Amino acid sequence: MLRSDDYRQLADSGESAPALTICVFCGSRTGHGAAISAAARELGELIGRHGHNLVYGAGGSGLMGEIAGAAARHGAPITGYAPRFIYERELGMAMPEQTLRVTDDLFERKRQMIDHADAFIALPGGYGTLDEIMDVLSLTYLSVNAKPLILLNTENFWNGLIDLTTRLCEAGFADRGPGMLMQLAGSAADALAAAEQAVRAGQARRVAQAPAFPVAEAAT
Repeated sequence: MLRSDDYRQLADSGESAPALTICVFCGSRTGHGAAISAAARELGELIGRHGHNLVYGAGGSGLMGEIAGAAARHGAPITGYAPRFIYERELGMAMPEQTLRVTDDLFERKRQMIDHADAFIALPGGYGTLDEIMDVLSLTYLSVNAKPLILLNTENFWNGLIDLTTRLCEAGFADRGPGMLMQLAGSAADALAAAEQAVRAGQARRVAQAPAFPVAEAAT
């Protein structure tokens, strides 16, 4: 499996790894921790340096602006999905150059982001970020989604969510705990490496499981 360092080596050697579309869930505010904003900028930079595409909820404020700005500065193609009511409210807000998709509502934005991603990385955020995470978790739990979800656990932000989902299993309301549905990463580099590895592993499994079709012998 390719790790983050392997992608750097490929870049240095001139070889290219296939680009992924990384969907990032995060807050439209920066929160109170400088380390969280720094992690957002680092992740955006790594997405660009590794040749990946960024999908996010559009906008230029908070962590969303931090990651999109860093990704744009390092060459990542960006697609932002904004529900119409937020787009109209934030018309004057500066945001990095991107392909902007305006959706009818929040539900459509979420569906489009999920459909167009190869993997999901969640930074700290508010209710909207939590909603997006829970949608992906539910789809994964129901075997509708096979795309990896990585929580970037800067300052142990997501520990409470891990405790809650563990409690769901302990109380008999679910039979698969968080370890089977998502991964935790302590740094932006680890989060991106985990996403890259999980996507490649999934692709390898699909190839290995593909049915073998008989090849007709050429007529003589």
